Amino acid sequence: MAAVNVMGPRPMVLAAATQHHSSPPPPAARPTFDIRPSQLRDDLQRAAWLRAEAYYENRSVGRFKQSFIKQFAGQELYALLRRTQGASPQCTALVASLEGSSLAGGPAGSEAGPGGCIGTLDVRLLDPSDPFASASWPDGVPLEPLTAAPAAAEAGAAAAYVSNVVVAPAQRGRGLGRRLVAAGLEAAQQRWGAAQVYCHVEVDNEAALALYRGSGFCQLGEELPPAEEGLAKRLLLCRQLAEA
Repeated sequence: MAAVNVMGPRPMVLAAATQHHSSPPPPAARPTFDIRPSQLRDDLQRAAWLRAEAYYENRSVGRFKQSFIKQFAGQELYALLRRTQGASPQCTALVASLEGSSLAGGPAGSEAGPGGCIGTLDVRLLDPSDPFASASWPDGVPLEPLTAAPAAAEAGAAAAYVSNVVVAPAQRGRGLGRRLVAAGLEAAQQRWGAAQVYCHVEVDNEAALALYRGSGFCQLGEELPPAEEGLAKRLLLCRQLAEA
């Protein structure tokens, strides 16, 4: 019995001594990112693949998941080429990579994302004078303040719309989403003189709501119907920009 009493306290004494002499590890350095407008077809292809992976991230589609991702990526690439190409495109796709790395490196699914792409975002001009605008006009975004375009754009009263914000899983929680949104706001103001930027967020997407609200967006109106069957209702958010 005496031996038990002597041995019992020793682990506690050793632990206390170890804690006293140890020092906390230095904080990990925050990564730095390179965010720029897409310039080549390869940029759009990598952005399309990252979006496809994000779309099917939490969807159960069985053993054919990679086939669905490949098909989605092909469709998204076609849509990106159509939206961002031409003499005067009204949509810009931003792509992000780790600073100092190339978008050419990194296999799909790696920490760097597909082809080194770790994040992407679309920002487009809302132009009611476009004869095809009504077919893709975002739900709930007012038309009335924009009916003077393009004169409104020259006066700094144009509007823009942000969508398809995606960050590679390994890079989430590091501030990249907010950097992408900030870059999108800057592009909207510099390219089109936007005074307002809109976006939609599903009501149950707490991470996206925190991102946009932390970037200065405020809710407009009531909840909107889901974008597609099986998804949650949406909120329309707006960020007012200072005049350029």
